[in-house]
Amino acid sequence: MELNERIDKIAWQLFAERGYAQVKMDDIARELGMSKKTLYNTIPSKEALIHRLVEAFIAKIEIATAEIATNPELSCYEKLRGLPAYLLSQVSLIQPILFNDIRRFLPDTWTLMETTRHRIINERVGAIIREGIERGEVRHDLDAELVQDVLFNSLQGVITSALPLTDPVRFVQLIDATMLLLYEGLAKRDSQ
Repeated sequence: MELNERIDKIAWQLFAERGYAQVKMDDIARELGMSKKTLYNTIPSKEALIHRLVEAFIAKIEIATAEIATNPELSCYEKLRGLPAYLLSQVSLIQPILFNDIRRFLPDTWTLMETTRHRIINERVGAIIREGIERGEVRHDLDAELVQDVLFNSLQGVITSALPLTDPVRFVQLIDATMLLLYEGLAKRDSQ
């Protein structure tokens, strides 16, 4: 394994477990079995390291969410349900302290995370809605942009409110209930 890969793997594990503020470059160097000087010869700062790790995390999410959104074997409903479930599965691997530390100590990295999250969800949801209309899975008499905004804000709200959840089953229930309400409505239909 290349040195940068080893650094990234160890640093990500430590940051994900303890947060940004509690991890020192000494800790990372010790886990790698190298001196702090050698570590600093490879990466200029702890801030640069976490930013690089967040960029790699984002790249992974970009690829996976694109695969979900473009999977021809999934229905529009399955794609819209799968996106937030995947996002939370990735976020749940990280202790909340890391998110709090990034928000508090690294505003540029936090802004990158937030703008990317908004963009990914918005772009993917929009593409799925347009595809659903073309495939006849979504009503064509609704404004696609309005539907995209409603779904985006609903999913965003569920994901944001669910971040403190440690029970993945409860999150799946939240996603299922949200998608059922958005897809089928609240009113009971009479069987005819």
